[in-house]
Amino acid sequence: MNNDVEILKQINSYSGIIKTSPADAYPYYKRANAYKKLGLHEQALSDFEMAINLKPDYANALYNRGNLFRELDQFEKAMKDYNRAIELSPDSDFYANRGLCYESMGEFDKALKEYTTAVQWNNQNAHYLVFIRKPRFPPPP
Repeated sequence: MNNDVEILKQINSYSGIIKTSPADAYPYYKRANAYKKLGLHEQALSDFEMAINLKPDYANALYNRGNLFRELDQFEKAMKDYNRAIELSPDSDFYANRGLCYESMGEFDKALKEYTTAVQWNNQNAHYLVFIRKPRFPPPP
């Protein structure tokens, strides 16, 4: 509960910044992540959308919106965001999460390729290679 209070304070703070700087993508992005932490998905998606509209090359906003889409089982939308984020700014976490998305869709070979790329970028992601050996999700029917 105490953490929720802190997140609500952050939301209020970013809302104030947005009022004074409505053309700045960053406070929308930060508020979207705060909304996401509280499970307020519609508000988070709205703010991610605003941040991306204001700054179309905002790779972190695309990546985080992709994570939310993946959590909501909207895999095609997640893949679109991950692909664009990687195109703009390749990052090991972007590849790893695209791998998670492929894995969620039952595309294990593609997931393995993404995990391998993530490890090549940053060996801190080596744990993903262990998961792919034993799929956590049954293949689709």
